[in-house]
Amino acid sequence: MYIFTITSVSSSHCEAVMTNPVTTLLFGRVHIRYDIIPFEHLHCLQYTMWIPAKTIIGRFRRYVLAWADLIMARKQLLTLVSLARQHELNAPDERATHQWG
Repeated sequence: MYIFTITSVSSSHCEAVMTNPVTTLLFGRVHIRYDIIPFEHLHCLQYTMWIPAKTIIGRFRRYVLAWADLIMARKQLLTLVSLARQHELNAPDERATHQWG
């Protein structure tokens, strides 16, 4: 079962929207985005989550979901860092010539 659908991808970001009917009913149409931000000679990976909230219940739901998602987002970012490090170790020559964003 998929919860999110990728809506946009480029060399510097990836966006996804919650499209599963059950989870959309529970949490609203949540958007997430991963951005690669250059910082001197390194790159920073930023995770952003947007949760709509038009009512008091929606605001409470947003607050609870944001804290609950903190654990999952941390796991996702650690997985992406691990994959990036593996790629770096497996292809050191490619790293020197690869241009990000």
